[in-house]
Amino acid sequence: MALASSTFDGSENPLSEGGNWFSGQGLFADLKKVTGTAQATAVETECAARWVASNFQGDQFSQATLIAWGGDSGEGVSVMTRIQSNTDGSCYLIFSGANYSLLRAVDNGVSLSFISLFATGILPVVNDVIRLESFSSMHRVILNGKVIGGATDIVHTSGQPGIHVFDRIGHAGLNQLDNWSGGDLIEFPESAMSFVQPIKQYRVKAY
Repeated sequence: MALASSTFDGSENPLSEGGNWFSGQGLFADLKKVTGTAQATAVETECAARWVASNFQGDQFSQATLIAWGGDSGEGVSVMTRIQSNTDGSCYLIFSGANYSLLRAVDNGVSLSFISLFATGILPVVNDVIRLESFSSMHRVILNGKVIGGATDIVHTSGQPGIHVFDRIGHAGLNQLDNWSGGDLIEFPESAMSFVQPIKQYRVKAY
C-alpha cells in the first residue's frame, strides 16, 4: 500500500525533494518550498505539484494543513487527488478560497478551468487540516477529522495525489500549506454516502 508525506523542510524552487514531486504538471505552474511550507511561485497563477516517487491506487487520499491564508475569496490552497499525469493536470481538489469547495480541474492542454462539485460554506481557518478522499466514484471533504460533504464524479478513476496554491496580486507568499500526506484508501464506509451531494457542474474559473 502506497503512503507518502512531506513537511517541506528547507527551501527549494521548484519543489522536487529529490524527485519525489513533479512541479507544474500540465498547465499548472511550479510550486516551491520556503522554510517548511509549500508556496506558489507566482501571483495570479495556478501553481501545483504532483507526487511521483510512488504509484498510488485510484482509491486514494491527500491531506495537508493550512498554515496561512491571504484572506481573498479567490485565493488559497488545495489538496489534490487523481492528478492525471505530468502533462495533464486534470484532477479533483479541495480549494480553501472563501469557503472550502470540492472542484474538478479540467486541463485540456490549451486552457485550465475548474468545475464546482460541492461548496461547504465553511470559511478557512489557519491550522485547519484538509483531507480529500476519492474512492470509486465518491469524493468526500474532511475538515479537522470531520466529514463535511462530498460528491460523486466518474471522470477520473486513477492518478496521483498532490497540492495546489493560488496567490492574488499583492499577496505573494501569503497562502501556505504544510504537513502533507497522501496514500491508498483501503475502505470507504457506506455511512459516507449520506454526505455525498449531487454534482453542480459550472465553471468557477477559466484561463
